[in-house]
Amino acid sequence: MVRPSNGNRKCAQVQRAVKPTRLGGPLPDDWYNLGYTMSMKTAISIPDELFVSADLLAKRLGISRSELYATAVLEFVERLRADKVTERLNEIYATEGSSLDPALAKLQYRTLAKRLRRETR
Repeated sequence: MVRPSNGNRKCAQVQRAVKPTRLGGPLPDDWYNLGYTMSMKTAISIPDELFVSADLLAKRLGISRSELYATAVLEFVERLRADKVTERLNEIYATEGSSLDPALAKLQYRTLAKRLRRETR
């Protein structure tokens, strides 16, 4: 069931017509979103100075504050994910040797030498 919060039934009908899907299947029938985007909405509290800086940056870049915040959060999440991968690799290489097998190192050297000769011709 669609429940328009502002009494605008036409808006509710449009939202029903364009109901998005989620991973794993369609959203439930009682799903509704009266916003202007199909994204999750959230509210955050930030210091005034940070808000002003972010607002100015968004204007300078020609993007919305929402896009700026979403991009910043995405980059932060990806950086932390990459840090976890690096941390795990460091754990592995702390106990395992990281040197190449001598035969593989020789083959790699030959391949690189051939490539260098072709590129310098």
